Amino acid sequence: MKLVYPVMLLYQEDNGGFDASIKNIPKYIQEKQTSKTFNITVDYSIFFILVPLKDVIQIKKDVIKWIELKKPLMSKLT
Repeated sequence: MKLVYPVMLLYQEDNGGFDASIKNIPKYIQEKQTSKTFNITVDYSIFFILVPLKDVIQIKKDVIKWIELKKPLMSKLT
């Protein structure tokens, strides 16, 4: 059994557009973050979902507001 932990990263799209934003993020992560190890007995990997957005700050504010209001993020289709 292997644990796959998904991590979604929402970040501001740079001026080069979507493709450039995706290509630039690995370098940014290498420069700004340090490698971490975890002592768990289950085999694991981390799956990153990269989502560059034009107005990421407003989207994050909206999501926080929805969570505080306990508003459903999705509704049923009828």
